[in-house]
Amino acid sequence: DNERKSTVQFRSLSKDTTSALVARCRKNGVTISNALSAATALTSTDFIDNGERQAGKERNYKVLQSLDMRRFGAGLDKSETVACMAGSHDLMLGPLPDRGGATLRNASP
Repeated sequence: DNERKSTVQFRSLSKDTTSALVARCRKNGVTISNALSAATALTSTDFIDNGERQAGKERNYKVLQSLDMRRFGAGLDKSETVACMAGSHDLMLGPLPDRGGATLRNASP
């Protein structure tokens, strides 16, 4: 079955987990958006092909990241128009090995 399938999964982080994530990102000079994009891609590697690891198999992952463009257009819009001020770009991540998220989790302290 080569049919492409999409899934949407929603998750929430507690206030304490969010604070810890922000602190860790700042310490390492990484944005929250990039950390979450990486986490999404690595988690996806654990579920591709129903979670069946294919030895030596690596894949590229595309993450659609939304962008808040309001600060770039604030000087242009004098409230005379209706503007969305949002955008997105595709992040291509990889190649990542199948079950790469589990491997990273197991190696983390």
